[in-house]
Amino acid sequence: AIGSPMQLQNSASFGIVSATARHASELGLSNNRSEYIQTDAAINIGNSGGPLVNLDGQVIGINTMKVKGTDGISLAIPMDIAAQIIDQLSKHGKVTRPFVGLKMTHYQEPIETAKRSRKKTALAMMVNDADIKVMVMDVIASSPASQAGFQSGDIIMEVNGKEVKSMRDVLEVIGLEVGKTIQFKVKRHSVGEITLTLTTAPER
Repeated sequence: AIGSPMQLQNSASFGIVSATARHASELGLSNNRSEYIQTDAAINIGNSGGPLVNLDGQVIGINTMKVKGTDGISLAIPMDIAAQIIDQLSKHGKVTRPFVGLKMTHYQEPIETAKRSRKKTALAMMVNDADIKVMVMDVIASSPASQAGFQSGDIIMEVNGKEVKSMRDVLEVIGLEVGKTIQFKVKRHSVGEITLTLTTAPER
């Protein structure tokens, strides 16, 4: 991490990357859907906005903040996200984030392994990573998702032909582009699999 902490220019600190996609929700930022690179590089006043570089000297992130009340938990904006923001700023002079109108959660459906037995015990139920899906908890009225026909309880199976295993898969496809058309394959109770298409709108 390079910056000017306490106005001391050209200061550098060395850190280990602990996570490349630490979601804001893990940090208590419920209204923030961003993901960060977590390192143990020292971040002080003046470091924010400085580059986070790898051993080859390549900029991989922009140092942003550290977790309050801690030492050694620092966060940087990944460079691929920063590049999209820079592109919007250069073209439009501002950043307009896309709005979809979906509230999602991870959903894990148990599988009964003892199919011949009618007794449902804890030992007869198993789950694995392949069974983790993303479920729609709520759909905001008059949103692109609402207009596309999404309903609460829908299970998102694919987005633009890519299998969905986590909310991150959905957010990656949504990206930062407004006016982007996205195709979803969802599984709906009593209906089966259906295809829904929406176009992202400017964030409200």
